Amino acid sequence: MLLVVLGAGASYDSASSRDPLNPDYSQMDHRPPLAAQLFSDRSSFVAVMAKYSQCLPIIPRLQRVAPGGSVEGELQRLQAEATEYPVRHQQLSAVRYYLQEMLWDCTRVWINSVHRITNFMTLVDDISRWKKPGEMVCFVTFNYDTMLEEALSHHMDVQFTQISSYISNNDFVLIKLHGSINWAREVRTYRPDIGRLDRRSIAQELIRPTADIRITKYYTLIGEYPPAARNNFPLFPALAIPVETKL
Repeated sequence: MLLVVLGAGASYDSASSRDPLNPDYSQMDHRPPLAAQLFSDRSSFVAVMAKYSQCLPIIPRLQRVAPGGSVEGELQRLQAEATEYPVRHQQLSAVRYYLQEMLWDCTRVWINSVHRITNFMTLVDDISRWKKPGEMVCFVTFNYDTMLEEALSHHMDVQFTQISSYISNNDFVLIKLHGSINWAREVRTYRPDIGRLDRRSIAQELIRPTADIRITKYYTLIGEYPPAARNNFPLFPALAIPVETKL
């Protein structure tokens, strides 16, 4: 089996026509962010933060990380504080919704702006040419975006229509360790009146009592943000908060 591991740099530098070393392109508002840039003061990012205002009190900590620190380290510290300070649960839940929406829009605009010509396309093509006949390829990514799925769908005519699609192909498997912008998990112990609430109102209902809700291990693919209800159950973004300790 061939193992291919990708991190945030693969998405950040995913278009050869938008070289980040070129100052004309390095500060583009919709360039996929590195981990340290997830909460940058970009206009598109700040607009999404405002929609999930519960996260606003912790944003300055994530924008001004102490020398020698990291965004992942600060998020891990905030996560640890939730035991004694339950408000952190709500703030970090809002962060998950923020990451889903911000990266969804960022990915969509970025792919369209480069006309879907990405290094992911070239990577999948090179691997297909290079690998031995019948050899399985395992892609492992720490990224939330769907640019790799786009490349695999284009080159191998694979359709990601359900969660099992990620591991059921004969030629490759795709493991997304931190989750994905188009994944969600069912919430079965807390059910707001979803019949009268729109998607954004459901999201706000789930953010507020997050310390008490029980999010199941039932995953589903979604095509919208915030996630709409499925089978009369609300859905919660299936995104792991990026922290330093990778357990």
